[in-house]
Amino acid sequence: MFYPKPVHERKKELMRNDKMNKDKDKLSDKELKEKMDFDRFIRDYKPEKSYRSWKFYVGILVIVVFAIGVYWVTREDVEKTGPEKTNQGEACIQPPMQGIDIAFSMFEVDASRDTALRYTSGSLLHIPAGAFLDLNGKPIKGRVTISYREMHDAADFFVTGIPMNYDSAGQTYGFESAGMFQINAMLNNEQVYANPDVMIHVDLASDVPGNRFNIYYLDTSARKWVYLREDVINPPTIKTANYTAFLQELKPPAKATSGVPRFDIAFDKKEFPELAAYVGVSFQVSEDEGAYDPKLAMKEWDNVKVQRLSDGIHYMVTFSNPGEVHTFKVQPVYNGSDYTRARFLYEKKVKEYEQNLSKLKPVKSKKDSAGEQHKEVTGQGGSRPGKDSPESYESVNPANMVFREFAVNRFGIWNSDCPQPQPMGKKILARFTDSNKKTENFSRVYLIEKGNRTMYTYQASSFPAFAYNPGSNNMVWAVTSDNKLTVFGPDGFEKIKNDKDSSVFIMGAGKSVHTVIEIKKLLDTRGYIDN
Repeated sequence: MFYPKPVHERKKELMRNDKMNKDKDKLSDKELKEKMDFDRFIRDYKPEKSYRSWKFYVGILVIVVFAIGVYWVTREDVEKTGPEKTNQGEACIQPPMQGIDIAFSMFEVDASRDTALRYTSGSLLHIPAGAFLDLNGKPIKGRVTISYREMHDAADFFVTGIPMNYDSAGQTYGFESAGMFQINAMLNNEQVYANPDVMIHVDLASDVPGNRFNIYYLDTSARKWVYLREDVINPPTIKTANYTAFLQELKPPAKATSGVPRFDIAFDKKEFPELAAYVGVSFQVSEDEGAYDPKLAMKEWDNVKVQRLSDGIHYMVTFSNPGEVHTFKVQPVYNGSDYTRARFLYEKKVKEYEQNLSKLKPVKSKKDSAGEQHKEVTGQGGSRPGKDSPESYESVNPANMVFREFAVNRFGIWNSDCPQPQPMGKKILARFTDSNKKTENFSRVYLIEKGNRTMYTYQASSFPAFAYNPGSNNMVWAVTSDNKLTVFGPDGFEKIKNDKDSSVFIMGAGKSVHTVIEIKKLLDTRGYIDN
């Protein structure tokens, strides 16, 4: 049997085999100097000849061909994607201009009481008792500070640095927004969390009509927008001028009509909180639904779907089994004592709501001589009251105002959006210079079309495939290295020759801007949006 030798015995054996002379006399200083003739060493040294075979040169050629192939494949990928997402190594939200951002409004609320807050644009925040949780998921007591802001046009989206691209089925779209908001909450400078079982509701004031929009939430960890559901819009009520009158879940209860068919079904209380506001809801079939058979309510169904209608009163209920589908227009109603209790609760909540609405005001974070109530983020991370507070400009046109409903089950950024395809018509290799024709190395540029609310963001890597529509009234802008805003307007686009595959964008002189209002005036984004 073989046994390995101990390490020290193995070392001795190697020394014997190599005939190492450990006892050799040391050289004297005189002998060392005689051997240190470096001039002779350099003179007698002859390097060995190096011969490169034909395989070496073939290998170099293969590497060059491979590199060229990678370049063209990458270029094709850029052409397919158009405006790109942010690089993975970068932060999801990147305000492009130092010292300028949309201001937050600061509200202080009692976490144990129902509260209604009114924002300067006309939006309403409905905060029920128990809406806040701590890190361990337990309800919070005490006074919570809510920070809230809204974004409504391209200038707003630009200064915040919030991404406006959306990926779906391998395609990248630009967001046409009907309004966006960001909401967070703190208690004693510690972050708190939204209670998904007792949700805050936001009625977002929007001057964009139409029901083509969806609700999205920005997942900053996954770096993408998450689709949640179709948007729901309501007109402003007469009772509160241009402000929403009631919480979504406190719509006035309707009394059941004697002799009209109705039925009970289970529904998702989180998806339809307004149906869970009172006890005993049933669904009364609309009088114009002549084909309804009461026996259908006694039958078992594989699937029952409930969908809101745009009038804010009725719903569509669909019963389906394999080979059999029935859809009916219905209204939530209450009967007997259930209606009495629901009506009492409704009137009580309305009274409390109106009292809160008349007396609650934003908490002033800091005052200047003009009494501004909101703070603006500065480049040093401090705060100062500034001209970018929401009172200083009108983001929402009251003449077109509608309210878009959000049920907030987590804090962060929420958006009412409609994905739009990337610009089509012309694709060029774009280079950018300043007004003196010196190359500008922009990290990104921004494109908008007049009459289109979508802002397209192009990263520098997509400049070789810069896409735009020659038939549109286009404008491009960027931020210079010295934090100035530079614009390439519609007149410049008209001079681009359509038969060329590349173009130099000679940007205008950089302008110093210090507030969001100045940016809006320079870009004239409202003109591009409204006309």
